[in-house]
Amino acid sequence: MVAALAAKQATGTIPIVFASLTDPVGIGLVASLALPGGNATGVVNVTESLVPKRFELLREILPRAKRVGLLRDPTEPQSTASLRSIEQAAAALGMTIVRADLSSPSELDVAVAKLTGQGVDVIYAFSTIASSLRIRLVDLAINLKAAKARGITIPQSNLLRADEAIP
Repeated sequence: MVAALAAKQATGTIPIVFASLTDPVGIGLVASLALPGGNATGVVNVTESLVPKRFELLREILPRAKRVGLLRDPTEPQSTASLRSIEQAAAALGMTIVRADLSSPSELDVAVAKLTGQGVDVIYAFSTIASSLRIRLVDLAINLKAAKARGITIPQSNLLRADEAIP
């Protein structure tokens, strides 16, 4: 993101191709997604547009959840750019976001302890945090045994949407 902005400031004639930006319009890199104009173009990460759907699924699975713990790396541009979307999606469903920032996997235990100490009902982790812990979620998988052990009933509609139900 920073490199693409610096390149745009440095030249108006050499083509600039960016990869996986969340909001190139919002940061002033292009005029619009449909007609970027200028000399910059690239790939837009649509992950942010999925945030409301993730929170709707969260509400279906944990209907009484009010406080959502958010694990994020504040130095990660994607994390900062998505924070507003997460807060809006949570607020629309009557949830409050409780943040815990960490910049390396070694800080995870402290961050989780902070969130649990603040009474969160569920923890939402950015993909950068999950990736650094070598957790990779490609498909929607539901662990039925873990849910049952925690007294969580998974609605049938969620089970039908899941790519895999782990017994």
